Amino acid sequence: TPMRISSRFGWGEYSLANRDKLKASLHDALVAGGLFDDEAQALLNTWELSYFKSAGMRLFFLVPRAWTDYYLPLKISVPAQTTRAMVGRIELVTPEQRSYLKQIADTSTKDIAADAIRMRADYYGQIATDPAELKRVNEGIESLKAYGITVPKSYQSYLALGRFRNALILDEAEKRPTPALDRFIADYHLEGYKPVEVSALNPAR
Repeated sequence: TPMRISSRFGWGEYSLANRDKLKASLHDALVAGGLFDDEAQALLNTWELSYFKSAGMRLFFLVPRAWTDYYLPLKISVPAQTTRAMVGRIELVTPEQRSYLKQIADTSTKDIAADAIRMRADYYGQIATDPAELKRVNEGIESLKAYGITVPKSYQSYLALGRFRNALILDEAEKRPTPALDRFIADYHLEGYKPVEVSALNPAR
C-alpha cells in the first residue's frame, strides 16, 4: 500500500533512542530473514558510520530473496543450505539539501573564485605543511577555526550536503546549470570521472 511520509523531522526525532530503535528494527528483520543473531549484529556494526551516523535521509528496505537470487546468483560446488538476507538503501534528497544547492548556485562566480583561492592558500599554507596537523584536521579532531581559517559560506553549503555532496552538486549542475555551479565544480576540482576512450589508448597508426 502506498504511503506518504513527511520529508521533515523534528529535532527531537534525531535522538540516540530513535537510532537504537531503527537498528533494533533492522536487526529483527535480518533475523526474520534467516540470519543468526550475531550475523545480523555484525552487519549492523559495519553500517554504523555510513548508515546511522552520516548526515542525510535514507530509506531502508529488505530485498526479497527472489530478487537477490535472480540478479546475484550463487552456486556452491557441494550440497549446502544457504540463507541470503540483504538490506537495500536509497538516499533521498531533502528540501534542506535543495536549499544548500541553491545557495551555491546563487553565489557570484567572482566570490566563488576568490574563496577557492583563499581556501587553498590557507589550507596548504598553514596546515598541509605539517603532516600531524593535516591528519588531525582531516580526521575531524581539530577544526579549521583553531587555525584562524574561515570557511566560505558557499563551501559550508557544500559540506552541509552530506557524504554524497559531489554527486548532488554534479547532478544539480547537469539538470539546472548555472555559471556559479560550473565555477564551483571547476575551482574545487569536483568534475565527474570520464572514462578514457579506447581510441585514445590505442591510437591508429
